[in-house]
Formats: sequence, C-alpha cells, structure tokens
Amino acid sequence: MQQLNFLRNEWVLGQPGLTGPELGAKFAEHMAAERIPIEFGCSPISIEPAGRQFAIALRTSDNETLATTFRAVLIATGLRYRAQEVLEAVPGFGDLGADDIVYGPYAFLGMEKLAGESVLIVGCGDNAYENAHFLLEAGARVALVCRSLPRAQTRLREAVQAFVSKYALLTHARIESLRRGDDCIEVSLLSASKAETLRVRKIHVLAGYAPNTLFLETALSPSLGHLELDSAGYLKVDGWGRTSIPGIYAAGDVCNPDFPNVASAIASGAKAAKAVEIDLRNCP
Repeated sequence: MQQLNFLRNEWVLGQPGLTGPELGAKFAEHMAAERIPIEFGCSPISIEPAGRQFAIALRTSDNETLATTFRAVLIATGLRYRAQEVLEAVPGFGDLGADDIVYGPYAFLGMEKLAGESVLIVGCGDNAYENAHFLLEAGARVALVCRSLPRAQTRLREAVQAFVSKYALLTHARIESLRRGDDCIEVSLLSASKAETLRVRKIHVLAGYAPNTLFLETALSPSLGHLELDSAGYLKVDGWGRTSIPGIYAAGDVCNPDFPNVASAIASGAKAAKAVEIDLRNCP
C-alpha cells in the first residue's frame, strides 16, 4: 500500500513529509542492512504441516516453485483497496471507459486537472473526504455518495463543509444506473430524500479496503485447523499477534480492521516477533 501512497505523510513519527514510496524505500534499506533475505514477486501455493514445522511452497515471479520449512509463519499481507467490485453490478458500468472511473489511491493523482469539473466520489470515509477537500481546493465541484452516514474524521468533514456552494453530500444513497454521455457521465441515484441524476466528468471510488486473506482459502491446509477470520475477512489475533492456529501469527493491516496505518503495523510486527521468540523458546 505504501507504493500507492502518493501524498506526503506528516504523521509517521520521526519521518515527516515522506511519500509512501519514499518511506517504503527507507524500510527496505533498513532490512537490507540487517541482511534479511527477501523474495519478491512470490505467491503462496500451500502451507502444510511438517511435523513441528510448516512446509511452505511459493510460486516465484519466474513461475518456479520455492519450497522450504519454517517453525513459525507470520502473515502480514496487508490490504487492497476496493475497486471495480464496488460498481460493476450497476447497469451501464460496462459502457464506461478507463478514464471515467478512478479507484483508490489513483484518485489523488492529477486532481489539478479537474478544476471547474464535477466529480462524484463514492465513499464517505477519511480518504473520500480528503480527496474531496483536495478537489475542492483545486477548483472542482464535488458530490459525495454515502451508503449510510459519513464516517470521516471531524476535521476532514469540516474542511469540506467550508466549501458550501461547491459540494453536495448524498446519504443513504444507491447508484441505480450509469450512462456515458457526449461530454459527461450521467449517474442516476436514489438517496434518502429523492431520485436524481447527476452529470459529472469523473467518478472517484474511495470505498475502503479489504484484507488480503483470500489466498488462505486455497493455500492453507485444512489439517492445520481452522484459522479464524472476522466477517470482513480480517485475521483474528490475540494481543500478541497469535492466530487461532499455533505457530501462525499475523501483523499489520491484515489483522487491524479498526485503524490500519503504518505506525500500528510496525508496532504489531514488533509484538508478533516477540511472541514468536517467546513461543519458540518455550517449545524448543
């Protein structure tokens, strides 16, 4: 996710003003200095029991299989931003082009080019409101479509509300259809108050994130036991990052539905590493 964080981040303690790629580069540099081996471009094939260890098979970027065994496994696969699945069932979605809808972090690129244009934002969380604020500052007009009520921080909502005449908030809203016009996208929707049609230049989908846990459905051997997930697919862990299967741990956004972010991910990684050390020491 840091590779897609194009804005400067001001709240990672001791690392002010870095973009996601810049911050990620610092993490990678530190890992290289500690001689931690990294295999890029791998995807899990299987995680099987092997006595008191785990036999893991990975598919490399060269389509080769890398197999080895470990005493412990830490899952830190993070999140993915919700994208096409948010609107693909809406009639008319298939008629829109790649330039009509922007998903997730990519909505924060080229906002200055939308001055004087109308933008529909699907979502009402922090990212949606932050995107709305930047667009409004750039001179765009914004409509926020929310399935229920806004969840964004108060300061972000107040920043958007200051642009009284240039933004609209549609709560308890559902998009009924999409149609590509000659110079706009026609969006028919039903909100809490009425049915209406908006004409916009672009649609920004900022509808949250989903944990990268789907691979476990096929990779994790049933003989290891049941790995508990919550209703949204996040891994359930104790205070030290232990999952429901002994020897398998989790850290970072993949097990943090409440407030996924860089600072908490680093902290949970440190706690999980300590739990691994304690557990292996007590069960040699």
